[in-house]
Amino acid sequence: MKLRINKLISDAGLGSRRDVEEYIRLGRVKINGRRAQLSDLVSETDVVFFDEVDLPVKELIQEHAAEEKLQTKLKKDSERPRTRDRRSERAESQRILSAPKSAALRKTSKNNPENKRAHKARTEGWGDEEEVFDERLLRHHNSGRRGSARNARPTRSEQRGRGGKRRSFDEE
Repeated sequence: MKLRINKLISDAGLGSRRDVEEYIRLGRVKINGRRAQLSDLVSETDVVFFDEVDLPVKELIQEHAAEEKLQTKLKKDSERPRTRDRRSERAESQRILSAPKSAALRKTSKNNPENKRAHKARTEGWGDEEEVFDERLLRHHNSGRRGSARNARPTRSEQRGRGGKRRSFDEE
């Protein structure tokens, strides 16, 4: 790999590129024993002297190559679409799905299985195994219950109420 002489010396920490250009014009830099020009390129096999001090050209070029490689990798990574972002978007959509607002919207959805069961029960009745159909209990059978009791159907004693006799929705 070849590198411009002013870049090499500035990477060595001996001044900015503009300062190094001035040093080259003044003749303070030599490449392989001859005075350097501004447009000179340096390879790993060249010997560079700055104010009669030998510079470690090979190490400086290797450091420059490693830094360049790192920069291209970072640039490539920043331009590439990340799967992590998609994962976080999925997590966000699931969080929104479980939010109270969407829960309220799901209560009115026709595709919600609970709503389908309730609609079927209202329009077709409970079926042969149940004698009493109380729409009020169907509508509010989840209120006040916890855990597995929330999923259970109301029992006959719950349907009968306090007095022990069967009550319909209109008798209140």
